[in-house]
Amino acid sequence: MHLPGLLEAAAATLFFASAAIFVRGAAGVPPADLAFFRMFLASAVMAGWALARRAPLVPPRGRRSRFLAYGLVTAGHFVFYTASLALTTIAHALVLVNLAPLFTAALAAIFLDERPAPGQYPGMVIALIGVAVLTGFEPYLSRRMLLGDLFALISGALYGLYSVIGRSERGRLPLPTYAVATYFAAALWLWPLAHFPTTLPSGAARRAVWLLALVPTCLGHTLYNAALRKGQAAYINLIATQEATGGIILGALLLHERPSLISLVGAAMAIAGIAWATLAARCD
Repeated sequence: MHLPGLLEAAAATLFFASAAIFVRGAAGVPPADLAFFRMFLASAVMAGWALARRAPLVPPRGRRSRFLAYGLVTAGHFVFYTASLALTTIAHALVLVNLAPLFTAALAAIFLDERPAPGQYPGMVIALIGVAVLTGFEPYLSRRMLLGDLFALISGALYGLYSVIGRSERGRLPLPTYAVATYFAAALWLWPLAHFPTTLPSGAARRAVWLLALVPTCLGHTLYNAALRKGQAAYINLIATQEATGGIILGALLLHERPSLISLVGAAMAIAGIAWATLAARCD
């Protein structure tokens, strides 16, 4: 992978790490509403960037239906991610969402006929054992947390699909056009689920929503999609999994949400397994 792609992926990961903090800062805003505001505001900011770069705001007519499908995947990822943080801990949500490289490998096998290399399987097993430790031996586990963990897993699967989509679109459209079209299509899907005008954010929640749109979305996801254009999705995913590390640290420092020892052990195993599985693909 080219150095610019690595730097873009690393910068995106730093911005991603703030997302859980801003979601918690917008407490009280329903998940679908929060995801809608996030996507709509991000698409508006990206439209300004596209105009400044003289890039088209919409894809060609023949490709617009495809972007409606992309928007549905993106909307699902964000709304399930937001809902998971309302039900489970930051540590659980971030680790489970960041199983995306394993989902990406599975989706690549299904849709692109790219089978995992033999050396990847031990890493996948380690990652799954880490998830089992994280969710199965957590002393404070409840039905509410289990539901949140399930939502995080669904979000991770959609994130894997989102990554495959972003990689497949490289070279077809300018990045500003891709970002505007994808974020706006996601907002369109979320609009019917939002509750207007009763849940319009105010005060601290409004600031958190704006920061959520600007930092992890406009900066983080746009840089992530830029990196996907320069390197394989699985490797970019691997770098992005460190969002979990950064998010857990920020949650402990800013929200005093300290993960249990079991959470830390399970998270470390899951991240190590993901790293093994992804790097093994290169070696084999």
